[in-house]
Amino acid sequence: MTVSKALSALRAWCTAIVCGIATALSLPPWQQWWLAPIALTLLWTLAGDHPAKTRFALGLSAAFAHFAMSLWWMREFSIPGFIGVVTMQSAFTGVATMAVPAKPAPIHRRILTFVGAFTVLEALRMRVPFGGLPIGSLALGQVSGPLAPIASLGGALALVLTVTLIGSGLGALVGGFSDKQGKGLIAGPVALGLAAAAIFAGTLVWAEPSPAGATPLRVGLVQGGGPRGFTAIESDQADEVFQRHYEASKTLPLDLDLVVWPENTVDPDVPLAQSTEGQLLFQLASDLNTDIVVGVTESAGEGRFTNYAAVVNGEREIVSRYDKVQRVPFGEYVPLRSFVSRFADLSAVSSDAIPGTEPGLLTSSDGTKFGVVISYEVFFGARGISGIAEGGEVLLVPTNSASYETSQVPELTLAASQLQAVQTGRWVLQTSPTGYAAIVDSQGVVRTRTRLSDQTTIVTTVPRLTDSLPYVQFGDTLMIALAGTLLAGGRIVRRPTKREAAASAAAEPASADAAS
Repeated sequence: MTVSKALSALRAWCTAIVCGIATALSLPPWQQWWLAPIALTLLWTLAGDHPAKTRFALGLSAAFAHFAMSLWWMREFSIPGFIGVVTMQSAFTGVATMAVPAKPAPIHRRILTFVGAFTVLEALRMRVPFGGLPIGSLALGQVSGPLAPIASLGGALALVLTVTLIGSGLGALVGGFSDKQGKGLIAGPVALGLAAAAIFAGTLVWAEPSPAGATPLRVGLVQGGGPRGFTAIESDQADEVFQRHYEASKTLPLDLDLVVWPENTVDPDVPLAQSTEGQLLFQLASDLNTDIVVGVTESAGEGRFTNYAAVVNGEREIVSRYDKVQRVPFGEYVPLRSFVSRFADLSAVSSDAIPGTEPGLLTSSDGTKFGVVISYEVFFGARGISGIAEGGEVLLVPTNSASYETSQVPELTLAASQLQAVQTGRWVLQTSPTGYAAIVDSQGVVRTRTRLSDQTTIVTTVPRLTDSLPYVQFGDTLMIALAGTLLAGGRIVRRPTKREAAASAAAEPASADAAS
């Protein structure tokens, strides 16, 4: 390899790593949303200059840098697991980058394939393996930027599709100035124009919805506070967690419409209604003259437990209940447990959660309906819209990020709540034992949030909304169909032109005779 080729290869690898770092910095807690389209511009340009195997390797490298930063919190639990997950997630981006045809393929085919492949692979990454891992999605970095309204049309995938469209459009436009035919000067503005149209359409839909006409809800959110960075196996704090939330709740005013506790704040030895904690909660609801939503972890026999949110009232009733559907793999259950146990210590996850099967919906004593997603579920658009489609007027997000030492997971969770607000067109009420408790309006703006570890409460008034946004009606179906169409359109096999054939032949390695 000549010096010039070595320098060119080094430049390509360094550019790929920079792409990954820039993409990660677009996400919380850094939230530099504008870096994502720039990173994708660089990656699109790289994809056009290299053969398929190199494209895969460059995409894999960029994604590894991205996920190593955005999933950095995982290393607190398992270094090998962290490396394995980052590698697995990065492979999706590698495949997407490899799918983009290199030059001299027509520029419109490259744009279509880039947008379609990245969106399709992101949809796949959000679903497999073991239910998917959407935490590192580009969409989470866009909720505080100008692209956020697009989520009301097509959720996280609409944001990913638009960011990749902007990235490839910018790449085509910049490249068009050095291209003799200047086709990028046409294709680039067209791509950017389509992205602008999507933003405009999202903004029209995203306008503040009208209240349902009913009286606004007065709600109280409870954050018990306490230490962070302790897993369940390291410290048995169930009684302390309950007590801190119980004491904080006593400071709330009377006659609220609802009080919301976080996930995992009640861990009784017997069914909730028969437990000491349950009796205290019934009495607390009576004293405050309100309903209380509590997060309960309850044994369901040897090696099994349930994780659910329940509404209790002063009449000593469990009014409604929602069991968490989207479990955390290797956190709340172990896939292929008998096989994995041969290679790993599973003492930290000794029991498997029983998944729920119902839409995320809770109903209070007066019949008010609330959408609900429990913790990890907030990252899944389908879970958010499941309860809203059933009539939920406000979305509740009881979560628990106390196991994490840094603010990265709480920040990512709050961004996911913002995304849920825009997708569903509902105000979001988030609670967590050590933070963040937050109020997010229906346009994804964080109105207020607590500080980590504080024992505190938030009392607020929120409107009850009933408008049905496109994403609530169609979910990810439209975006997956659109992305699949773009990918298929970009990958249609056709006979190359004479110019393309000549350019391709010129790019081939030297013949065997010359090599010998």
